[in-house]
Parts: sequence; C-alpha cells; structure tokens
Amino acid sequence: MRRLFGTDGIRGIANEFLSCELATSIGRAIGHVLSSNHKYRPRVIIGMDTRISSEMLAAAVASGLLSVGSDVMMLGVVPTPAVAYLVRKYKAKAGIMISASHNPYEYNGIKIFGEEGFKLSDELEEQIESIVLDNTPPVSLAEARNIGKRLPTPDAVGDYIEYVKSTKNVSLDGIKVAIDASNGSASVSAERLFSSLGADVHMIYDAPDGININDGESIVVRGPLTSGEYCIQGNVSSQFISGLIFALPNLESESIIKIIPPIESRSYINLTVNAVREFGISVEWIDEYTLKIPGGQVFTPRDVTVEGDYSGAAFPDALNLFGGEVEILGLSPDSIQGDRVYKRYFDMLASGSPGIHIGDCPDLAPVLFAVAAAKYGGVFSGTARLRIKESDRAEAMAEELRKFGTAVSVYEDTVAIYPIDFHAPTEVLSGHNDHRIVMALSVLLTLVGGEIDGAEAVKKSYSHFFENLKALGIKIFEDVKIDT
Repeated sequence: MRRLFGTDGIRGIANEFLSCELATSIGRAIGHVLSSNHKYRPRVIIGMDTRISSEMLAAAVASGLLSVGSDVMMLGVVPTPAVAYLVRKYKAKAGIMISASHNPYEYNGIKIFGEEGFKLSDELEEQIESIVLDNTPPVSLAEARNIGKRLPTPDAVGDYIEYVKSTKNVSLDGIKVAIDASNGSASVSAERLFSSLGADVHMIYDAPDGININDGESIVVRGPLTSGEYCIQGNVSSQFISGLIFALPNLESESIIKIIPPIESRSYINLTVNAVREFGISVEWIDEYTLKIPGGQVFTPRDVTVEGDYSGAAFPDALNLFGGEVEILGLSPDSIQGDRVYKRYFDMLASGSPGIHIGDCPDLAPVLFAVAAAKYGGVFSGTARLRIKESDRAEAMAEELRKFGTAVSVYEDTVAIYPIDFHAPTEVLSGHNDHRIVMALSVLLTLVGGEIDGAEAVKKSYSHFFENLKALGIKIFEDVKIDT
C-alpha cells in the first residue's frame, strides 16, 4: 500500500499535510536515491505553478536536495510538461514540479520526473517513502564542502516554447486567439508562445496572485458571436468545434473553422456535420482541416430517428466477454461513430495484451481499461485528453483498478495496464463523479462484487443503466451501508 505517493505524485494541503518539514525530507530522500544510483553529483531541476505555497515548498525541496549534495536549478513558474522536457535538455537526473494541477490554491503537490522525463518507477517511489517515513536507510548530510550548489537558470520558459514550436510547423499569422490561463502556469508562457507564432492573442485570467489559481467563482462571457475565421486546436475537444457548427450557420456572413492538426475525435465532428445537414444546413470540408459554413441559414424542422450510441452500448456489451448473454439492439452497422470500434477492441483484449490507440474514441477508455484489467492487460495510446473529461479518467481509472490488484502506469499520452492478481476490490470504489467511470467499474463488480460511491453519476448519459443490469439478473443493492 502506497503511503505518500498517489497517482500523480504527493499532494495535500500546504502547511498541513504538505509541510516544509515533509518537503525538505522528500528533497533529501530524492537526493539520496539519485546519489546512490549515479556516480557523479546529481543535478535536479525544480519548476512550480503560481500557488502561494509553491515558492515555500520549492525552497524546502531544494534545501533538502542541497543538504545531501545535489545541485539544483530553479526554473521558476513553468507548465508541468516543461519540466518533463527540460529534465532531458538540461541533462538533469530528475525534475520536480511543485503543483496540484486542477485543485484549489490551498492544495499543492510534489511531482517527480526521472531523467527521461517520465514519472518515477514504483520501486523508486517506494524507496523515497521508506526514507521519509521510516528513515530506512538513514540519510547522511553532505560535508560542508560537498553541499550542493544552486546553478544558474537559463530561460526555461523560452527553451520550452522553442521545443513546442519545433514539434509542428504552424503559422497563426493574423488569427485571433483567446486564452484562459486560469491564473496558473500558462499565464507566463501561453501569450509568449502564441504571439511568437503570429497570433493576435487575447488573455484572460492571467494575473495570478497566489490564491486565484483555478478560481471557479466567475466566468467571463463576451458577445455577440460574429461571423469570421476561427482557429481551434484539434486535439483538445471536438465539442468546441461542434458548438460552432451549430451556431455559425445562423449568423449573417460566411465563417471558416480552421482546425490545428492533429485532429482527434474527427468522427465526432463528422457526426455533428451530418446532424446539421439533416436539418437543411450547409457545411463543407474545404480540405482536411478546414470547414466552410455559409451564413444566413435556417434550421428546417423535421422528424428524425436517432441511432443508438455505441459508446454507451459498450458497457453492457462488455458483459459478453465474461460469460454474459447480452444482445444490444438499435446500433446502426453503417454508423460513422468512432466508438463503433469497441467490438474489434474487445476481441483484441479478449485474446491477448494489445496496443490500442484511442485518440478517435476517448469515451471508450474506461470500459477498455476495465476489460484489460480483468483479461490480459494492454497498452493504450492517445490518452492525453482523458485529463479534461468529467474526471482525469486515466488517473481515476488507475486509482480504482489498483484496488482490484491491477498494476497501472499512466504516462503523458499512454496508459499501460498489467493484471497481476485480479480480485475483489480492497476498499469502496469511487465513481469520481464520472458516468463512464461508474459504468466501467460496475462491469468489473459483476465479476467479484463490491461497492461504488457516487454511482448516481450514470444519470448523465445512461439513467437506466442499473435497471438494465438488474433486468439481466445482476444483483444490485442501492444506498445500503454494510458494516465490516
């Protein structure tokens, strides 16, 4: 059982669980582990977000590292992916990010990257826990002349921006881009990046004061929507594009939607295009990444039959992999839904441990992860966008699947699942307020039994899910607390 590290580092309320004393101890433990694994004095880079406690905790971690002879390079405020990249560029042995991602300002965290830019192995995390919590092995402080040094810091944000630009040949000349930085790390990098690509950048929520990071108390909406040219990232959420497809036909003039490649979930965009065409709206693909939408159009009322949803059908259909006899009706064999691939992916998971790319069907991730956990495992790529679903689906599923005895590793754009000793969960499962997480976990519980907290989340997309399971003969007890 892990004692400090969660699925995304060490997190807690600053100056309560995550104190300066703990942060210093963690720094010493990291330095000790690095020193024992490398012949020369290790170099460690430290980045942070804009929380009021980040300076304090970064200094505490740095103090611990310096005290055992590690050199430290303080990057200042940078996005988390910058640390993962710069640890390699600056030839450091580890990178540390002081951040608690989407959590309120009271929280903070310590996330550690190895020298290749990936999170530490479970073995190294356990060594750090043992040193911090058990003083095993004891850590000796460096002699005076061997104390670590704070190294000069180059332009970390600039180096990261140049790397990001090098990954794609993109020009945003003349394009207006609005960016909500949530008063976080993007406040120092987003405008600089997009301006260097030629964009006319408008920033909001880019004035961090230490306590307004991820402030969800207010939202700024400016209107009215006008015809024109829109430029949208294609690998964040197709819903932004679908929303424009619904709205732009009603405006006066023609509009253009330029999608910055790569496009993930293209099938969802095409579903929206087909849907508006059913109601008399003209939408045309000019090329692979550009949509033209004439203005002055009117939606024409008509009767339509909505085809069945493959992403929802995947959950009851998964029961067939475990001895069930479930027939799914209402699915169109000619559908362009990207999620229709689930049947092929189920076959792959039932016969081995495949590599599966889910970039065009991210909604299938929870059920595919669940099947992999109960079968032979698998490696899933195209998972980066799972962080911005109803929950951080990669981390949420990893947390819950570990309760079944499954080993799960979550990387930047990959999730690897290794069934070790699949068994009934060792504690109550959390639905993470995410309908697809609840349904995926429910499939597994039909095999071994267990309890899910927050199961009502299924009402978002499949309100009769549990009634359907009951109709299949599965026993379900609602709102029953069992004393252990």
